Amino acid sequence: MDKATVYYEVDVEVDEAIFDEYLPWLEAHVQKILAIPGFQRANLSEKKTLKPGKRNVVVVYELRSMDCLNRYIEDHAVKLREEAIERFGEKIKIMRRIFPEREKQP
Repeated sequence: MDKATVYYEVDVEVDEAIFDEYLPWLEAHVQKILAIPGFQRANLSEKKTLKPGKRNVVVVYELRSMDCLNRYIEDHAVKLREEAIERFGEKIKIMRRIFPEREKQP
């Protein structure tokens, strides 16, 4: 069982026209995810973009382990991702990355 901390980054490109609706929705969405076992904290920030008419938001989640992330992906991710797609459709573009932290050696 992998016990090293994992960072899960979700980078969202948002049409500027819906940004004021999207941001509060995303904040509530992050709270739902933080209620899932294994998620320890999240940092939400806006990222600069050079694309006209777009804004970017990045959420970095910290999880206890890769096992916790895998359970999230297997048990929760599809439903939670569908919520975003149903509500915002092509007005958002989402990219995800996983950064496993190396286990500390004794």
